[in-house]
Amino acid sequence: MCKIITFPTNRIEHTNAYKNLSGLFDICSSAEACDFYLDIVENLYTNGGLTDSEHLSLRGIGRRKRLKLIHPEKPGEYDYTLELNRHKPDCQMHARLGHYGTHYYIDTLLDLKGRGITLLNTSQEDNSKKYQVTLKAFEKLKTQYTISMECLLD
Repeated sequence: MCKIITFPTNRIEHTNAYKNLSGLFDICSSAEACDFYLDIVENLYTNGGLTDSEHLSLRGIGRRKRLKLIHPEKPGEYDYTLELNRHKPDCQMHARLGHYGTHYYIDTLLDLKGRGITLLNTSQEDNSKKYQVTLKAFEKLKTQYTISMECLLD
């Protein structure tokens, strides 16, 4: 008589904690939230809620997401709020809206030229430049460069 032997499958079963945290990292929108979720990953691992491979995988996912949020890749405007402990993104330019809302002030290391862009001064220490830019020129710069902008709470 023969005996049927069942072989284990190569299908990987993840814990519910892994599935939930990987989903949370996908929808995460701030570096502080990523730090919070990374702390949860470490706590779950020390308490036995995650396996070694899940721990390493989630830690890698969280760190990559955090770097992506702090170092933006796509051109556009990235806002941050210091009062809410949001970190300033590492962008090519930093912009502030003028008092009357008719132009922006931009600090950058890049050389900018074009209609609506005026060089105000150049720093001798770090070679940074300060520009005054019209609203239309700012809209065009947002399509070409990464720009950080501080949002203040009133």
